[in-house]
Amino acid sequence: MHTKTKITVRLDDELLKVLKAQSTNNLTAQIELMIMKGLLVDLVNLEERAELTEKLKIASEGQLNNFEKETKTALVFLQEIVFKMALKQGFDENELKKLYQAIQSQHNQN
Repeated sequence: MHTKTKITVRLDDELLKVLKAQSTNNLTAQIELMIMKGLLVDLVNLEERAELTEKLKIASEGQLNNFEKETKTALVFLQEIVFKMALKQGFDENELKKLYQAIQSQHNQN
């Protein structure tokens, strides 16, 4: 069984007329129904915002993944260009590979 508490609310006369016109002889029930509908709408809005936030998060993570892939591709391209230019300048291929491995090893330690 529900306990009901009486409250007093001051309403604008025009709003009261609208509420009385919408109610079926029970103004209290009409106001309670409107409050419940308002709360349900608020809950739906919160749920929609949470879903939108999750979708935005997923989309931004996807963009970051694409950015990382593009960056890695660009770095590999630059490495290849520098490697080929170094070979044309007369550097020894094995020495360049050793240098690359040393730099990679040092980077992995940090």
